[in-house]
Amino acid sequence: MTDKERERYVPVPDGDSLEFWKGTEHGMLVVHACRGCGHRQLDSPRRCQACQSGDLYLETVSGDGVIYSFTIVRRAPAKSLEDRVPYVLALITLSSGVRMVSNVVNCDPDSVAIGMPVKVVFERISEEINLPVFVPA
Repeated sequence: MTDKERERYVPVPDGDSLEFWKGTEHGMLVVHACRGCGHRQLDSPRRCQACQSGDLYLETVSGDGVIYSFTIVRRAPAKSLEDRVPYVLALITLSSGVRMVSNVVNCDPDSVAIGMPVKVVFERISEEINLPVFVPA
């Protein structure tokens, strides 16, 4: 692990998120889908957040979406992020209906807008983690 990796927050896969991170390793977004009502969600794999069914399965979804909300971070909240400011932190609504928080990269932060189409790409941030981030579609 490099000094930069030690400084930057790196997610630690656990029982609830392990399948998600395994999917990102292969360039896929994996969510939990409910056989009962069709609801899709990133977390809480034990119960459907919509109907409370325990009949969930893993589904690979498209990385296409739109920006639901966002903020431009202009002051680094940690020393390890100083070289990244300004950056966009966004709430993305995927075409599958799942919402997730991520960064919008490879564009001028001031060009980002609510409703902007985006697509997922993956950024290697450690030997084990491929982080999903979004670029303008």
